[in-house]
Amino acid sequence: MTAPMDGTHTLTQLQEDNASLIAAVEALEAEIVEERRKAMEAERTAAKLERDFATAQAELEKASREIESKEGRIGELEDEANELRGQVERLEEELNTGAVIDCLTDYLVSLGYPSRPNLVNDYNLQKLIDTVLT
Repeated sequence: MTAPMDGTHTLTQLQEDNASLIAAVEALEAEIVEERRKAMEAERTAAKLERDFATAQAELEKASREIESKEGRIGELEDEANELRGQVERLEEELNTGAVIDCLTDYLVSLGYPSRPNLVNDYNLQKLIDTVLT
């Protein structure tokens, strides 16, 4: 208002004051509408972020379970690989032993020993083989 309410106001002044007050109220109402719009937008964004977070959390839990499963499978595969390595070592030892026995047999035959002697049942030859292999 431009002047005190002491009866000196003219109708025009009251109309101008009223128009100013109406404009101020309308401006405040427009600001309230804008703030409500922003609040609703923030609520929608928060709801979306909560959904996204829940989805991400579920995916994280799923990935964690999958990792645990894969780690378990890796352990199983490592155990299988170790078992196979042991089998390979045993086979290599058997192959090496067989090759030494074949060489000794051929050597003994070349020395005049009866052809293809039974090295397993001959105690002296078995001691010789054991000595050679160790």
